[in-house]
Amino acid sequence: MNVKDCIFINVCAPPSGGRNPVTPRLFRHFNMLWMPDLSQRSMEHIFNSILKGFLLENPNKVEGGGLDKYSMSIVKSSIEIYYRVTRDLLPTPSKCHYTFNLRDVSKVF
Repeated sequence: MNVKDCIFINVCAPPSGGRNPVTPRLFRHFNMLWMPDLSQRSMEHIFNSILKGFLLENPNKVEGGGLDKYSMSIVKSSIEIYYRVTRDLLPTPSKCHYTFNLRDVSKVF
């Protein structure tokens, strides 16, 4: 069997919580691309835009709506919970399921 024109994309995280370090011998075969974490202000802006769109008052309704004024407080509290969880519930070899990322926050919204 011959394999031609194949592209490999690998993703790895820093070693901890059951993850082993990757050897430089393997790294030499790949180009590195680093993605920094989003700032808290950027997360607030993104998630507030999403949530505010859902909470805007519907002009066709006679009553209800107008919940968009609560969107920023919901977003800020959700991001604060995310930061506390990632700081306090670190993954360990026995609890490797303690991995949290922005995907978990996006599921809230």
